[in-house]
Amino acid sequence: MMKTILKIVLPLLIIAVGLVGAAFVRQQKPTTKAKDTRDRALPVEVIAIRQQDVTMRIAATGHVVAAREIRLAPEINGRIIRVNPNLVPGTRLDKGAFIARIDPRDYRIALVQEQGRMQQAQLDYQLETTRGQIAQKEWELLGGGLQGGAETSDLALRKPQMAVAEQQKTTVENSVAQAKLNLNRTEIRAPFAGIVLAKNVDVGQYVNPTTPLLHLMGTDELWVDVSVPVGQLRAIDIPGVNTTAEEGSTATIAQRVGDQTISRQGAVIRLQGALDAKSRTARLLLSVPDPFGSDAGLPLLAGAYVQVEIQGHPLRDVFPVPREALQEGRFVWRATADNLLERTDVTVLFSDRDTAVLQGELQDGDRLIVSPLAFPVSGMHVAPQERQTADVP
Repeated sequence: MMKTILKIVLPLLIIAVGLVGAAFVRQQKPTTKAKDTRDRALPVEVIAIRQQDVTMRIAATGHVVAAREIRLAPEINGRIIRVNPNLVPGTRLDKGAFIARIDPRDYRIALVQEQGRMQQAQLDYQLETTRGQIAQKEWELLGGGLQGGAETSDLALRKPQMAVAEQQKTTVENSVAQAKLNLNRTEIRAPFAGIVLAKNVDVGQYVNPTTPLLHLMGTDELWVDVSVPVGQLRAIDIPGVNTTAEEGSTATIAQRVGDQTISRQGAVIRLQGALDAKSRTARLLLSVPDPFGSDAGLPLLAGAYVQVEIQGHPLRDVFPVPREALQEGRFVWRATADNLLERTDVTVLFSDRDTAVLQGELQDGDRLIVSPLAFPVSGMHVAPQERQTADVP
């Protein structure tokens, strides 16, 4: 009897337990799924962005080159009879400073000879003028134009002789002017304020227009050849490119000399016509006025490598973000209000090692991902952690 009851009750009991278990599992499934979703959310670091106006400061390197540099040569031949005793490398010369003198005696004699020729030519011209006046009166007394044609008239009035005398006078006057010029050229002076780089002249030396006397570099201005990434050019005012002013963005040029820093102010004056062959960067030319300074400090030295900070023009209504927020130079990842990952394409106005300045479909308060993402997919759940916002300097 008991066995019969167990055969009937035991299967029913097993079925009942199964039904209760299934119901319990169904009740617990949504909670487990929600819990699993939270567990799978990717932890990310985000930064809240803010639209603003920014003025970029572009850090670059460059090297100093001469704005004016010549190898001074004489304009005439002759023997040097005097040289400036202070003419040694490193000497600073004012514009018009005496450099050397060529023996002037031959040129004085030549000037006297040409002046004698000029006096004779002027006398011949005056005599021919008088003869022409006399011929004119005689021609009128003899009936003038009734005597023959125009050619006969010119000969009778001595017009050809007058033209020759006038031409000879002009030629000799020019010769006198040339002789005076050559005499003045026997004294050689600095054509501009500069510093002596090399001296190649001494007393007794015979020189001609192919003889270099002096290597002179101008001190009124130096240039700095600066390399910057092409993408940063749009933040810089460049004469002839995006401004009609003679000078563009200002810059600070710094040269380290031991434990001292030489600092000068300059300005962008040109964009050079080709990229750097090795780095493929753009090359700007900066002008530095008064590079040697009026104080007693060390001057800016030509040939030196320098650090340059260029003050860019303001960029309006843009989003400055950490450089690591920009992906592949064209888009960012942001966390939506539902903590979902979303890709947004942007326009990059400026970027350097630390900062990118963006425009695009962005809003104040958007949270951009700044931590590395291994395999990002739009729509995946993220767990954002805020990083403190850092404005572009």
